[in-house]
Amino acid sequence: MDESISARARAALTSKAPESSALDYKMSVYDKTEGGRKEFAKDVAGLANRAGGMLIIGVREKAGTPVDLPGVDDSSLDAEILWLESVARSWIAPHHPISIQPLTMDNTSLIVVDVPSGFDKPYEVPQAGARFFVRDERSVRPMSREELKFAILRTADLPERIRNFCDHRWQTFSGPNHTGRTDLDRTQGGSQLIVFPVFEQSFSFRFDLPAIFHRHPHRTTFSLRDVASARPFLEGIEYKLAAQAGGKFHSALRVYRHGAIEYADGYVMDIRSVDGQPGKEYPHPGTLLMRALLGSIRNAILLSEEITGASAFVVDFRMRSKVGHPISFFRNDYGSSERMVSDRSELVFDPVTVLPNAAWEEELPSICRPLLDQIWQAFGFTNCGYFNEAGAYEPPQ
Repeated sequence: MDESISARARAALTSKAPESSALDYKMSVYDKTEGGRKEFAKDVAGLANRAGGMLIIGVREKAGTPVDLPGVDDSSLDAEILWLESVARSWIAPHHPISIQPLTMDNTSLIVVDVPSGFDKPYEVPQAGARFFVRDERSVRPMSREELKFAILRTADLPERIRNFCDHRWQTFSGPNHTGRTDLDRTQGGSQLIVFPVFEQSFSFRFDLPAIFHRHPHRTTFSLRDVASARPFLEGIEYKLAAQAGGKFHSALRVYRHGAIEYADGYVMDIRSVDGQPGKEYPHPGTLLMRALLGSIRNAILLSEEITGASAFVVDFRMRSKVGHPISFFRNDYGSSERMVSDRSELVFDPVTVLPNAAWEEELPSICRPLLDQIWQAFGFTNCGYFNEAGAYEPPQ
């Protein structure tokens, strides 16, 4: 339990602080209906789109001032919190982390919902008609066009917003509380690629992805793997990708409604024998990793370009490692055969910007060379060994 949240809630109730754009009282829990879900989602989005705030459930107010504490039934307290958490995850886009916790005051149980100000404004409730909401002094209302524009302009500039988005997705993918892609190896070799389109309405425009994908059924493959099991999620469409290496890992492709493409999987490896000795093998992703990575970047740009019409793309690539674990990613003719030991738990490479031109697909290895060099440098080499003296990309066959 976050004591600072409890302290702020107690202070508000003790001082009989009136409702405001950052404080809302609810006498009873929300109805377990679509209308109740929509009301809670609108209340949270309204606070997030303003400057954040607090919602306290179990408080009777009069003219905005707390007068009594009817409270929340103790027997259903945990179930109520779980319901609120579920609605917050599935009814607000993009996902916005909030804190929901119980509070006991005057022998009465209450629920406190703490909503921080979001970095990815504006937040929407797609199931609601107006979709974008903001809290005024004592109520939530639809945002005006000017407020929507201001909500976008007052947030961080675009490069910072893209970086924040990539950081948030990486934490979700590789963090200790990760619950989504349990089939991915997140300890050694798990990787995440995000290709983010840069255009005039980045972050502010939401594309109708189901309609786009219905019109373009040819988009059924991604990189070297077949796409399967498409399913919608609040912020876009997710595809599961066919397992590789005997089912040792699985992959996922997410297409976000603002046009970003996220591709995450486990080890990208092929296996090479040691001195031709059967049974003595080690992973060697030199060729396969480069080919899969470049292929994924290419297909992500083509797909995002088709959706958004953007003419610039930011490529963000990251990999998981494991401190103290031997790594032999490039144990081949391009460098020493000595095994290296990882000294960090993750490898976060500098973003690369791709500006597609008529020949960009053929030039993609050269465009992404700073990223390829960094990957090789992470494992003890000066630069990527697949570029010849003239600078042309020549991977081994």
